[in-house]
Amino acid sequence: MAPRVVRSLLAAGLAMGLSTLWSPAHAVFVSSGFDPQTFFGNGLFQIDQSCLNNPGIHSGLGCHFSLVSASVNITDTSDGDTFHVVFGSTPLPTSMMRTGAGDITWLTTPLIGWEFAQSCTGEGCETEPWWIEWLFNPDDHLQEVLLFTGSCFSGDSGEICRPDVEHPSVATHVTFQRVPEPATLSLIALAAGLTIPLLRRRRRQAR
Repeated sequence: MAPRVVRSLLAAGLAMGLSTLWSPAHAVFVSSGFDPQTFFGNGLFQIDQSCLNNPGIHSGLGCHFSLVSASVNITDTSDGDTFHVVFGSTPLPTSMMRTGAGDITWLTTPLIGWEFAQSCTGEGCETEPWWIEWLFNPDDHLQEVLLFTGSCFSGDSGEICRPDVEHPSVATHVTFQRVPEPATLSLIALAAGLTIPLLRRRRRQAR
């Protein structure tokens, strides 16, 4: 393949990825990592770009704020059992957050859940539902992620689960970072997958 064609494909692939990264978008994504103590994981949120561009305190309703997904790994310190819980997509209109420098600086959400443990080990671990919550304490200027267990019972409208809000597990090392849209990462990977083999082929032909 001619060098000009290889360069053109490389340029097209790079431009495709970079233009998607840098183009204005209505919604953007923010990742939140949390640890340590007895659990760690990551949450991915979607928020209007205008809320990140305008520093201040915003409501989840005004920012069309939602959880895309959250993945939590938990260890039971009493017996060493491990749990893996995935929380699915959830709109969070009652959330409150502060933004600054193009990112979230603190966040308070309602309880998110319930969910049952997946990829679970240990007796009975799949019978316990889980809830998660991001909470900012303004008195201590402390951002936390709280994890709750609970219990379920059968009601007139089906199964009802309630959290034990008095005994949460707490993660106090919480971070927020704006990240590319998941589709953007896939696009860049596709561009790299198309151009790298062409480069290798060209190098072999040049030997």
